[in-house]
Amino acid sequence: PEEIETLKKLCEYGMDVAATGSIGYDDLELFRGIPVSCFIFGRAIRCAKDPKAEALKIKAKIDEIWG
Repeated sequence: PEEIETLKKLCEYGMDVAATGSIGYDDLELFRGIPVSCFIFGRAIRCAKDPKAEALKIKAKIDEIWG
């Protein structure tokens, strides 16, 4: 929660923010309403049983939230 509030404040100051580090599909809802310019998904995709399917699922959720 503290990190999300920090991201919100940075956006309010007009900064572009990127979200990185231990982020996965289930975390995306936490960022709803924040204009995140970039997500970096490492382990969430690399360690998935089917990396391609996981990447596509993440992309679809990003499209749903941020269009």
